[in-house]
Amino acid sequence: MTTLRRLRLALILAMFSLVPLAGTIIGGVAFWQRESLAFNLITIFLVLMFAFCFGISLSIGLDSGLADIPWAKIGVFFTLLLLSGGVAWVRDMT
Repeated sequence: MTTLRRLRLALILAMFSLVPLAGTIIGGVAFWQRESLAFNLITIFLVLMFAFCFGISLSIGLDSGLADIPWAKIGVFFTLLLLSGGVAWVRDMT
């Protein structure tokens, strides 16, 4: 896998994780006092999940030993992204 292709893939995945990460952090800070303890703890968990997704995208971009498309890392990335959507849905029910 060429460096440019690896960086393109990492940039796309990073945007998929940075946008919800930024939204979760901004929303968590803005409404921290107003929400319950359970809501705040789930918000912290969401921040960690999105940060882990961002870390996976960085590992794709920085791993120069990749010979082919890292399907396992991409699968873990999108699985975490879907799970975080479910966690956000549960958070809104609290």
